[in-house]
Amino acid sequence: MWVIHGGNDLPGGIVFFSDMTAAQTIPSETAVDRVFGVLAEASTYKQFVLLFVGFPLSIFCFVTTAALVSVGIGLTPIVVGVGILAIALWLVTMYARAERFLLAEVAGGIFRPEVAVGPGLKGHLLNPAAWKRVAYFALRLPISIIGFSAAVAMVVSFALLFAPLLYTVIPMRVGFEEINDWQIALLVACVGAVMGLGTAHAIRAIVGVQRRVAEWLL
Repeated sequence: MWVIHGGNDLPGGIVFFSDMTAAQTIPSETAVDRVFGVLAEASTYKQFVLLFVGFPLSIFCFVTTAALVSVGIGLTPIVVGVGILAIALWLVTMYARAERFLLAEVAGGIFRPEVAVGPGLKGHLLNPAAWKRVAYFALRLPISIIGFSAAVAMVVSFALLFAPLLYTVIPMRVGFEEINDWQIALLVACVGAVMGLGTAHAIRAIVGVQRRVAEWLL
C-alpha cells in the first residue's frame, strides 16, 4: 500500500511516496508450533538433564536434611541438638542457593531476594525462610521421582525412534518380541516418536511445577 505525503507542510511542496506494507507483523505461534516445537527447543533438553541429574541430588539433599533436622529436634532438650539444627538450616540454605541458580538458568525461575537472618543463633533458628527451604526439599523428592521417570521415558523413546537403524546391529526387543523386520522396526519408531513428543511435554510441565514450588518456598 502506497501513501502520498506532501503539501504545504513540506518545503517546496515536495511529494514523496512510502510503502506501508514494509511494516509487517510477526506471525503468532501456531498450534503446530506449540505441539511439535518443544522438540526443537534447546531448553527442553536442558530441562531433561536437570531432571535426570536432579534425582540423585534430590535424594542426597532430602536424606541429609531430614537426618540432621530429625536428630537436631530429637536432641533439642540438650545443647547439642540446637547446634545440629543450626548446621542443618545452614546446609539447606546452601542447597537452596544452588537450586535457585539452576532453576533460574534452566527454567527461567524468578526468585525474591533472600530474607535477612535475625541476629544470633536464635534468629537463625526462628527464620521462617529457612524452614520453608526444608519444606521445599521434602516436596522436591516426589517431584524428582516423577521427573526422573519422564527423563528415562524420553531415553527409551529415542531408542525406539532409531530402531530401524539399530535393530540390525544391536538385538532389540519390545516386550518379549525381538525386532527382526524393518516393518516392525518402522512401527516401533513411530511409537517412539509419539512417546518422545509426549515425554518432552511432560518434562517441561514437571519442571514448570518444580519452578513454581521453588519460587514459592525458596
